[in-house]
Amino acid sequence: MTNQPNLTHKQRRALVALRENHDIMVPPADKESTTVVLDKADCLQEVYRQLSDPSTYKPTAIDLTCTYKQKIPISLPIVVLVRVYRYLKCP
Repeated sequence: MTNQPNLTHKQRRALVALRENHDIMVPPADKESTTVVLDKADCLQEVYRQLSDPSTYKPTAIDLTCTYKQKIPISLPIVVLVRVYRYLKCP
């Protein structure tokens, strides 16, 4: 018995095109097994909007980024860590 691919050639080409498009994000499925394609600019704008909300987040007197970066590996899977470390530039 031979292993047959579960995607057609056309579907595989479409998947490669999505993977190579740096203007979009394809995050892992959350609670349902649904794939979501997000516009990266819109997604980042929403992240910044939420982080800028003073009723939810308060600025600290000192930068705690590196302190918390050291604690992240304890609680997050490696796939998430790679994404987080790209944005946290600490020595």
